[in-house]
Amino acid sequence: ASGQLTIEQFKNLYRYDCINADTKLYGIIGSPVGHSAGPAVHNACFAEIKANKLYLPLLVEGGQAEFDQFLNNILSREWLGFAGFSVTIPHKANGLNFAKENNGFIEPLAEKIGAANTLTIDEPRATSHEPRISAYNTDYAGALDAITSTLEISRADLDDLPVAVIGAGGVARAIVAGLTDAGAKIKIYNRTVKKGEKLAAEFDCDFAPLSELPNIEAKLLINCTSIGMHPDTDATPLPKECLKANMVVFDTVYNPAETLLLKQASQAGAKTINGVDMFINQATAQFKLFTGQDAKPELMRKAICNCII
Repeated sequence: ASGQLTIEQFKNLYRYDCINADTKLYGIIGSPVGHSAGPAVHNACFAEIKANKLYLPLLVEGGQAEFDQFLNNILSREWLGFAGFSVTIPHKANGLNFAKENNGFIEPLAEKIGAANTLTIDEPRATSHEPRISAYNTDYAGALDAITSTLEISRADLDDLPVAVIGAGGVARAIVAGLTDAGAKIKIYNRTVKKGEKLAAEFDCDFAPLSELPNIEAKLLINCTSIGMHPDTDATPLPKECLKANMVVFDTVYNPAETLLLKQASQAGAKTINGVDMFINQATAQFKLFTGQDAKPELMRKAICNCII
């Protein structure tokens, strides 16, 4: 039936034969989550270290209220065994806000960015019977490392670089924070003017509405929206006429690995960076937070390449 897992998925992806009442659960919270490579990547790495852990897709629709309700239900049912979460569109700011409202630990970087893509549920403290939420952001370093490694440059080389960022959500916040720290000159383009202007003001960047994208003059263009993500692979955030050979185009979407934006950028002669490297970079940092152990990036890359379009 539609949406029903196959026997192969039960056995290989979710390791049904290896889980028991003591299995610790993790998952990706977002909407949508059906496209996510998170379960394949993290479960492959859990299996590699023989950890009694399982990672699940967790569809949570709505906004802050629905996110809070979901996590409050999790925290009130310790017997479920949840120990951590990846957080994706549209809940990265919601994740940070939840941790704040519940007196959780906030990583200074996540506080600065204003978004969290990783939450862990810590053991109850001696002074309280309640578990504590901790919030982190691994997108910042994941994105910067993807840019610098692909271009074979250092972060210092990003200083004064003209950058256009499309979007103003959680991923955009992390990337804008990182590039601002590196000294780049950033202009943010966003559909919702108020949200884009707010982000630009927070990080002392320029802002322009999407209608001004045809006039783009950036050397580095970064798509931080979900436009072009599976299954809407025929969509692109930017008319192909705007793409130039002297640009570097980075799409944070990783499924498919080559989005329509990247395909058209390549045809225009531009250098491209896909979202796979950023995904692997941020996922290895999450895995460390979940397990205390280092993940094998090559294993993650194999897992993600086996499941994306």
